[in-house]
Amino acid sequence: VRSCETDLADKIGLRMGHGVREYESYKTKAWFVTTGYVVRLLANHPDWFVSHTHLIIDEVHERSVDTDILCLLCRRLLHSHPTIRLVLMSATMAAELYQQYFGIPQPPIHVGARRFPIKEFFVEDLKSLCLSSKSDKLAHDVYSECERTMCRSAPSASTSEKMYYLATQITASVGGNGSSVLIFVPGMSGKH
Repeated sequence: VRSCETDLADKIGLRMGHGVREYESYKTKAWFVTTGYVVRLLANHPDWFVSHTHLIIDEVHERSVDTDILCLLCRRLLHSHPTIRLVLMSATMAAELYQQYFGIPQPPIHVGARRFPIKEFFVEDLKSLCLSSKSDKLAHDVYSECERTMCRSAPSASTSEKMYYLATQITASVGGNGSSVLIFVPGMSGKH
């Protein structure tokens, strides 16, 4: 958003922690943060939320220690800061379960299920995308590395760089005007 919508650049903040450069200004109105960052913020500085109106959590169904702790801290936040609005988003969550957990009497809001045609590609399919010979070699290297390690550990820095390069090439190859490319990468539980 910051790079695409220059009018919004100063209004959108980024906080990731772990030494990652953070972006914000005195004009910032919305922050994108990692789950771990908001957990630490809620645990150590819950008063920071007094001046905020909404806390939006996307992909809340992705169960992990961080998201479970986040839900607990959000429930506490709702009791100590009753004017804040908690918005939980997920395409697959059990809404009634979260409604009970947070003690919310209002029914969940379901947004229509608009679906788009999806094409799935796996590393084995990369040859069919007619990528460059460099990309073909990198795809082969990544596939060989996954076969060798059976994906039991996080990829090496070299393999991660190859995966990033391939992701950009795939996006350029299959993406076009009016389309979106969603690339799934390992989550926190996949990193060691």
